[in-house]
Amino acid sequence: MPRWPDRGRTGSRPRPDTGRRRARLDRQGWSGDQILTGDNPYAGTTTINDGILQIGDGGATGKLGTGAVTDNALLVFNRGDNLDVPNAISGTGTVTNDGDTSNVLTLSGVQDYAILNANSGTTNVTGSFTAGTATVNVEATLNFGADETIDTLNIGADGVVTLGVIAPAPLAPTDGNEASAQPGNSSPLASDSDMSQSGAPVVPEPGAMSLLLLGMLSLFGRRPSRAR
Repeated sequence: MPRWPDRGRTGSRPRPDTGRRRARLDRQGWSGDQILTGDNPYAGTTTINDGILQIGDGGATGKLGTGAVTDNALLVFNRGDNLDVPNAISGTGTVTNDGDTSNVLTLSGVQDYAILNANSGTTNVTGSFTAGTATVNVEATLNFGADETIDTLNIGADGVVTLGVIAPAPLAPTDGNEASAQPGNSSPLASDSDMSQSGAPVVPEPGAMSLLLLGMLSLFGRRPSRAR
C-alpha cells in the first residue's frame, strides 16, 4: 500500500515515555522518534517542532496529555484499538493515522494543520477544519462528521471517504478497483483510472454534512485488467 509522504520523518530511534506527569511536552532540537506508550495525564500543552511524536506502539495504550497540541513536524497515531483525541491540534505539520487496520481514531478537537494522512484503519474527523488550507490524503477509511473546509482531497485506490457517517466504518469496494467519496450512504464517486478535478466541491445530500474543497480533488484508482 502506498504511503503519502510524511513531513520530517527522518529518525528511527524510539524513546518510550515514562508515564510521569509533566506540565508540558516539547519535541524540539532532536530528529529522532518519541513514542508515548503511557496514558500521560499532564494537562499542559504538547509542542512538536522536530522529528516524530508517536502515540502508541500498535497496542491499546498511549495517549497525549489533555492540553492543546502544536504540531510543526509529524504526529503519528499507532494504536490497535479505538482512541478519541479531543485535543485541539494546530500548526504547520502532519497528523497520520498509521495504526492497526482495525483501529478507529477519532479527532474530535479543532483541526488546523497542514496535512492529514488516513493511512490505516478508520479515521473519524468530528472536529472541523476551518482554515481551508489543509491537504487530506486517504489510503484507508476517512469519515467526516462535521462541516469541513479544506484545500485538497487525495483519495487512493483503497480509500473510502464519507460525510456524516461515523464508525462503524462503511465497507470498502469489494473489487479493490474503486476509490469513493460518499455523502452519507449515497452512490460513490468512483474512479477506474487516475483523474483529478480542480476547484470542485463534494456536494452532500440535503441535510448531510458539507465538505468544501477550495483546491484539488484527486482520485487514484487501479486500472481494470483487460483480457487479451
